[in-house]
Amino acid sequence: MINTSTLTKEELYKMKPEEITLLLYQALTKNIEDSIQAIKRKDFGKANQKLQRSNEIVERLGVGINYEAGVIADQLHVLYNYMSDKLFQANVRKDIETCEEVLKITNRIADGWIQSMASHKSGSKLNQAIKKKSSYEEQLDFNMENDKAGYKKSI
Repeated sequence: MINTSTLTKEELYKMKPEEITLLLYQALTKNIEDSIQAIKRKDFGKANQKLQRSNEIVERLGVGINYEAGVIADQLHVLYNYMSDKLFQANVRKDIETCEEVLKITNRIADGWIQSMASHKSGSKLNQAIKKKSSYEEQLDFNMENDKAGYKKSI
C-alpha cells in the first residue's frame, strides 16, 4: 500500500500510470469504508460526502481506461458503470450492504491490479536478464571470432 499522507506533488508526477491507478483503488477503498462507518454512526452528511467522492474516483478510473487493451478494457468500463450506479443507490438509500458490495468488487480489482503490477515487474527483470545474457553471448561470439582470426594468422 502506498502512503498517500506524505505524498508530494513532485512524487505524484514521477509515478507511473499504473501506480496512480493503484492510488485511486486505495482511495476508493478508504472512502467506501469511511462511508460505511458514517452510515453506522448515522452521520449521513459525512456518508454522502464519502460516497460522492467514491463515485468521482470511479469516474476517474473509467476515464483512464486504455481501450487498446482489448476485451478487458470493455469489461472494466461496464464494471465501473455498475459500481457507479451502485454507489449512487447506496448514497440515496444509505445502504451499507450496497457499499460492501462495491467494496468487495474494488478489493478484487485492486488485488488483481497489484498482482499484474508484480508480474509485470518480474517479467521486466526476466527480460533484462535475457538481454544481459544475450549481450554476454554476443561478447563471447566476438571473442571467439577474434581468437579464430588470431589463430589463423599464426598458422
